[in-house]
Amino acid sequence: MVSDFDTDQIIVEDNIVTYRSLSYFIVEINDKFRPDEFDKYDVILLDIQDESLLHFAISEIRTHVNPRIYLKPIFILNTTEYKEVIISNLSDGVVSSISHIPSIESKIISILSKIERINHPKVLGFDSQMINRTLNLMYTRGKKNLEPLPYFHSGIGYYYPELSINFHHRDESAALKILDIAENEGLFQSEFYERVYLCNNCNGGYLNYREVCPKCNSSDSKSQDLVHHFPCAYVGPIDDFRNSIDDQLDCPKCNKTLRHIGVDYDKPSVLYTCNSCHHRFQDYYTKAKCTTCGTENDVEHLVAHSIKRFIMTKKGESVAINGYINIEKQLETIPGTVTMEIFKVLLQYELQRLHTAGYHSNIGYLHVERAAQVSGILGLEKQKELMSDLVQMLRSNINPSDFVSFYNSSTIIFSYVDKNYDDAKIVIDEMMDLSNRLISKTFEKVKIDLKMDLEPLTLGNEVEQTVNSMVFPLSKL
Repeated sequence: MVSDFDTDQIIVEDNIVTYRSLSYFIVEINDKFRPDEFDKYDVILLDIQDESLLHFAISEIRTHVNPRIYLKPIFILNTTEYKEVIISNLSDGVVSSISHIPSIESKIISILSKIERINHPKVLGFDSQMINRTLNLMYTRGKKNLEPLPYFHSGIGYYYPELSINFHHRDESAALKILDIAENEGLFQSEFYERVYLCNNCNGGYLNYREVCPKCNSSDSKSQDLVHHFPCAYVGPIDDFRNSIDDQLDCPKCNKTLRHIGVDYDKPSVLYTCNSCHHRFQDYYTKAKCTTCGTENDVEHLVAHSIKRFIMTKKGESVAINGYINIEKQLETIPGTVTMEIFKVLLQYELQRLHTAGYHSNIGYLHVERAAQVSGILGLEKQKELMSDLVQMLRSNINPSDFVSFYNSSTIIFSYVDKNYDDAKIVIDEMMDLSNRLISKTFEKVKIDLKMDLEPLTLGNEVEQTVNSMVFPLSKL
């Protein structure tokens, strides 16, 4: 593609356009479509008319593993505004011709400057990768809101473009779990939008709701009114009252003619007859057949998910620049700890024991303040080493029967049983001093602040209430 322009500011040679300091690569779908080669250009111009091919090209770029490619500014070289979800939300706009490139220059410079600000930490976990990709894409485009968009091709019926693009439609329910993680980490705030019900086998949203026979599960049935004859109290399907001569209804029990509904008879219900097994029933079962995996779901066993609108927080914006690392799975392997689920079970046993034995018991926490900044400085391995050292310090100062867990990547919670609160608080204060000396010696170049406290276990409190009331204030630090 070679063109001549009167201005010396726009230069076109082959598929490369140069305007001032920026280079634009014009992409046409053919056998040479190689996103790996896009890194050397500042902007991608898609000169593609077919909507399905345009959808493919944008998807290939936005799902690339290299952030310098998946964050690349993409503009469509066309005069048409597209409404398709992926095209309209994951491209940066439409430019009608090469001569109009100057009109998008300021937007491109803004995107590129934000891309340059982003740090890309080495991330091992898939959830962390997806959170980083989503935040990066939103931040570089100046977007604060992550909206669920109704989308026919979505596996769950709703699409979060910046995140869902990374999933096959059969796996899109995983995006909801990742958004829950991001919200729990304080990266997003949310507003309820809708509720969806998914297959309990594959989490698919393509469900066919059917009324089926309670005996054989066949959806092939017919219905007829159930008739109640007042004078003789006979109740039966309307077919029992029909005769072969005329349209009159005659009672099969007393042979009287039914003339006026509400006077001679009424129709209190409907009777169904299964055409497969001939079973008669009044109440059918409702089943939801998944058209993705074929599973017959009882509607009460469908998996409910809340669809939410998400708003990026200040913390989310900071993490978009500095990177997000979720090491909670790594922390579960540290010796001397149990998972949070097991911790809550053990705490329930402890509350029951407290009720019967009448002695003292406590629960405490050890919290690393500004954990995101600390993680960015230390890196994954050093952060894990820090938390491991704190766990070992705890274990050496509490009872062997006590249990320790990670509430999240910055907070350790632990039990301190068979000890009254005042005596336990003295030990906690000593541990706090020991922890600070341990950290200042091991991590000399990093300022790490700890917060540690203890609360007595209270009879009558539920486990969730006990844990959350203690650690909830920490989420504001």
